[in-house]
Amino acid sequence: MFISNMADKDDCDFVTRFMLDNEANLEKEEKGNNLATPGDYGVDADKTSKMDNKPPLLLVGTKILPLMERIAFRCLHPTYVYARLYRPGFILPCHRDRPSCEYSATITMGYGDRDKPWTFYADPHPSSDKNEREYSDLEVGDGWYYKGAYSPHGRAMLTEGWQAQAFFHFIEIGGEIYNKAIEAGYDMSIPWTDPKRLIWKTLPTENSRGSIMLRPLKKS
Repeated sequence: MFISNMADKDDCDFVTRFMLDNEANLEKEEKGNNLATPGDYGVDADKTSKMDNKPPLLLVGTKILPLMERIAFRCLHPTYVYARLYRPGFILPCHRDRPSCEYSATITMGYGDRDKPWTFYADPHPSSDKNEREYSDLEVGDGWYYKGAYSPHGRAMLTEGWQAQAFFHFIEIGGEIYNKAIEAGYDMSIPWTDPKRLIWKTLPTENSRGSIMLRPLKKS
């Protein structure tokens, strides 16, 4: 669902400048353009400017929480926020997110060297035989509300310019994912606690919420 002016543009500009500065530092460290190396997503995903749960992003996420709750008609627990500066060659294949992304919003922080924003799409009815993808060009501050863990979404290849995009994720307080997080030992009384070890055992569909399992701890 498209939401105009979901985030304050001054906040978006601050995040964008932060990410552009981070990119400049990365380039100095690598002594060259580290954003155009071929990789699984069109460019080397490990060499792009990105950040998660940093104060500028948490501020935006906290500000949009009341709106997210009104739209979802649920009391929500914020799990995490992630942002990346995308460059030409980057692709976001159609995918579902992990259970921590039960209710999500993607907001354009900034873009440049292109005529319009990088198009986002989501399919609200993943089990339908028809392709019901909804497409949107989100201007700076505009957002798209979707159920990231259930609704397939993505973007075609970015062919020119750049775009800074942020993703804000929430789960229902007292809901299945929230309760499983508590069972797994997460302290869900703390905002921005991400139960990242919860993963899909079976993917959700339009008629099924899927099943969740706990990712085994890596052996040292």
